[in-house]
Amino acid sequence: MHARTLAVGLLSLAVLLADHRAASAQSTDSSCAILSIGIVTNAATVFPGSTIGIGGRVRNCSSKKARWTLVVSGTSSCGQKAEVARSRLVLGPAENTTWAISYPMPAVTCSGIWEATAQLDDDRENGGSAIATGMTTVIVE
Repeated sequence: MHARTLAVGLLSLAVLLADHRAASAQSTDSSCAILSIGIVTNAATVFPGSTIGIGGRVRNCSSKKARWTLVVSGTSSCGQKAEVARSRLVLGPAENTTWAISYPMPAVTCSGIWEATAQLDDDRENGGSAIATGMTTVIVE
């Protein structure tokens, strides 16, 4: 039942964020992306060991096909950092897509504000650069 509630929450998040722009940036090579991020939980606060949903939307706002890497990471209030997910995306001109992941909060997570960050990097072979970033938080007890 918990997985079903989380799935419904992630779907609701995707619908709510459909036109929400959490962050956007435009690079000098005409890459353009709009990225949103949000967290779905069953309560106002979460506990270590519980599972949260992280999701959002990506839009290619350029007239060219784009290849990006979506990197989602988390940072606890005491500085614990973790890469939550990494995924390659290919979007056509003006194409949109939603993304969602289920993340079990580690049992050793500090209490306080936990920050989730999503970043779109261009897929250049000699080191990419951030095209767009977004951030959201949840309280861990």
